[in-house]
Amino acid sequence: EVGGTREIFPPGCHTALLVPPRPQELAAAISHILANPQLAEQSAANARHRAEQEFSQTLAVARLLEVFREAVAG
Repeated sequence: EVGGTREIFPPGCHTALLVPPRPQELAAAISHILANPQLAEQSAANARHRAEQEFSQTLAVARLLEVFREAVAG
């Protein structure tokens, strides 16, 4: 796991590839995705949609401006 993955991938999200390094579990997760192309496609579409909705440049700027406003307001 690397910093930020828990924020990007909410609970219930298919994140089997983000488990701590356990080779057998990682291999099983990769095999599962490779054996289920529809699951891979849907997971990718879901991830893209969430990224566009929650991590867009517009939203990031709005959040940053809000932090600045709060800092200035004291």
